[in-house]
Amino acid sequence: MAEPISTVATLASTIGTPALIVVVILKLVFDFLRDKKNNGVNTQCNLDTQITHELDDIKKIVIETDKTTSKVFDMHNTKDGDGVYSWYVPRSWAETQKDIVGCLQKISGTQEAIAGTLERMERREEKKND
Repeated sequence: MAEPISTVATLASTIGTPALIVVVILKLVFDFLRDKKNNGVNTQCNLDTQITHELDDIKKIVIETDKTTSKVFDMHNTKDGDGVYSWYVPRSWAETQKDIVGCLQKISGTQEAIAGTLERMERREEKKND
């Protein structure tokens, strides 16, 4: 039985197409030998047809991978109005983000202090009312 294309595509991107072809052929041979050993019913299995089918699936995956690679290349090759690649983030943005994080941390600390003060005021008010 053929593997789902997504599983085969993941395997192809991990180990490469030539290695995938070897793995598929070995899988088919071992499946054939296992069937022959276990019950002998499937001994007339046509490996050529199965291998051809698997290679067709691999060709589809290679074409799909090529299309995806082209899309990624096109995305990385786009530039903004200033001629800078759109995926490039200037180093100055990192410093600006650090400054923003620092300000947010200060705001958070101030809010915690305010909340603590309000709680103390509320407790004092409750004591006065009792």
